Amino acid sequence: MRIRWPILCRGTATPDWTDESAPLWTVLAWGTLAGLLLIALLTFGDYGVNSDEIAHFTNGPFLLDYYRLLIAEGFSPATRTYYQASTYAYDMFAYSGLVDMVTALACRVSPLSPIATQHLIYALIGIFGGIGCWKLARWLRGPRTAFLAILMLALIPAYYGHLFNNPKDIP
Repeated sequence: MRIRWPILCRGTATPDWTDESAPLWTVLAWGTLAGLLLIALLTFGDYGVNSDEIAHFTNGPFLLDYYRLLIAEGFSPATRTYYQASTYAYDMFAYSGLVDMVTALACRVSPLSPIATQHLIYALIGIFGGIGCWKLARWLRGPRTAFLAILMLALIPAYYGHLFNNPKDIP
């Protein structure tokens, strides 16, 4: 049985790159991303702390200590059990800890406040998510659709608002 993807049923999987206006749409898309990045860099310090951020902020150093302890003790089962029991209260087992660990490491060297550093890292992750949206739309339907996708994404108030406080759902 052959599976047919609905978006690809009308033609080949590779888009037609012979469109003469492709460079214009690409420039407009990168301009939109640059504008979004500029606005994010100018406003990341203006956002307050939400209820989830405290758990993320404490989870980063905890995970760094956990991995340090795990490596020091040779990956013992007792260390893994300690982590599972400690994170159950925060419901952090459902979240990836990579962003929290990167934030904890960045807070050690950043001249900004810890919350501002966290918001900046979250915003950069959201911008990279926008780049991923642009690349996917470009591959599926071409440069014009990719520009419209990133423009619409940048204009959604919920996307921009969550860009600074929500590392799990935005990217």
